[in-house]
Amino acid sequence: MILTQAPRTNPNALAGKLRWILKNAPDVDFTMTRDKGLVYGKVLVDDFPGYIKRWLRWRPRGTVIMPASQENQHYSHHQVLRYDGTNLDAVRILLEKAKLR
Repeated sequence: MILTQAPRTNPNALAGKLRWILKNAPDVDFTMTRDKGLVYGKVLVDDFPGYIKRWLRWRPRGTVIMPASQENQHYSHHQVLRYDGTNLDAVRILLEKAKLR
């Protein structure tokens, strides 16, 4: 399942995300939302701390994989693993644990 959100002020961003999903993951279910915090899931992959905080607020056992960027380099949370390209094994372990929950 792909969960995505785009800026309210840029409707073209949603259209672009839909085109990307249909081209690159045509058989994957997806949800477009204004508030990721309202959508249940075991794992969130997101690089924006604001969306992550909102999602984690309701998920004491949730897991977040955060693609590393300059904008989130100082963000830290015990349920968040920053993925920087060198720690794919740690990502796999977290995803396997989430799958078994």
